[in-house]
Amino acid sequence: MRRRLAEVAVGLGLMSVAILVLPGLALVFAYVALVLGSLAFLRAGLRPASLSARSIATAVFLTGAMVWPLAKPMDVDTPKDETGTHGTVLRVLRAIQKAESSYQQVNGYFDSLECLLQTPCIAGIPSPPRYLSADVMRQVDITGYRFQFRSGQPATGRRPADPVSPSGTMTYAMVATPSAAAARSGATHAYCSDDGGRIYMATDGRLPLVEGGRCVDRSHPIQ
Repeated sequence: MRRRLAEVAVGLGLMSVAILVLPGLALVFAYVALVLGSLAFLRAGLRPASLSARSIATAVFLTGAMVWPLAKPMDVDTPKDETGTHGTVLRVLRAIQKAESSYQQVNGYFDSLECLLQTPCIAGIPSPPRYLSADVMRQVDITGYRFQFRSGQPATGRRPADPVSPSGTMTYAMVATPSAAAARSGATHAYCSDDGGRIYMATDGRLPLVEGGRCVDRSHPIQ
């Protein structure tokens, strides 16, 4: 029984290698291999001769080899801390997402940042409420990033008679790319957020692709 557990652990470790094209599943196999290998070791007790030491060593080695490569890309690609420029960019994007969501709940569509800052964009509403604080936009100046609003399909009112902002949109995306000066100082990431409520990061710093007011590259989600 003890040897069988070790053999199963080794087998699962090898299967993890074979299915690396499915990282999530490979990670599950690797963890199961670790559990079975550890259980086999404990059941062997103080009688090393009752279990092949090489089998246990192989199981544990394969498990570690699987977990490390799978976890490593997340450490490399996604900055964990939200301090400095990275944190400021994320705070700006999240504040815009929150403001756009509030605006959409009231009007039924999204709009440009100017309209969120209390600019009268809807006919008949000369003094609209403020959805986005001017302090948020002042933070943009200290990031060294260029923020761009990308509209999707033009907005329509909830009812045919409802006035609609000329810049209203049913979907939107915000992209943030490092300026030339920021890139020279080491800023290497670009960001894209949309009305789906997520923020995505592009590790090459290039302008993220947007189609129909939605971020296209979603391979590096941050939230």
